[in-house]
Amino acid sequence: MSEIDIMHQAAPTLAGIKAGSLFNCPYHDHQSLVEDCVRLNRILVPKGIRLVPIRILNDRVLVYVYRSKDIEKILSDKQVEHVLEQYGYTNKQPTHCVAHLVHRLQEDSSFPHEVGIFLGYPIEDVIGFIEKRECKWIGCWKVYGDVQKAKRQFDQIHQCMTSYRTMVQHGIAMQSAIVSDEKRR
Repeated sequence: MSEIDIMHQAAPTLAGIKAGSLFNCPYHDHQSLVEDCVRLNRILVPKGIRLVPIRILNDRVLVYVYRSKDIEKILSDKQVEHVLEQYGYTNKQPTHCVAHLVHRLQEDSSFPHEVGIFLGYPIEDVIGFIEKRECKWIGCWKVYGDVQKAKRQFDQIHQCMTSYRTMVQHGIAMQSAIVSDEKRR
């Protein structure tokens, strides 16, 4: 797993416009994965971001990159708390919730429906998906709530991804491309 992989796949999280990103990367061996995670987290953690390998399937590893403060803020919402309680999230600390999400992803081959919360999707969209309502729009995720707001977010995400691809093409290092929590205030 390289910095370029992270810049391509987690650009909105690196830029601070999305709480989390989830993506697959090639997997070769456990030792390389551990070394990559340690190396990348040395860059990410001081900026308020964490990288966690979640599940290994054959030659792929599912990686979760997230902003701890964003997840903490999301988890403080009463509606989010209620949804997560239904899935066994008893401790409200971000690290415990992420660990529980990892456990749920590893115990079942399907994705837990609450994963959208950890990616920063609006709670009304997560609930709509869980309840299998008819969605109003499909973009980066299925929209059940405010379509116009979601379209603006989708445009922002698309522009961010394009911008980060350009940075990669120009050789800009990931460390320089990350928007730290301090810069977002």
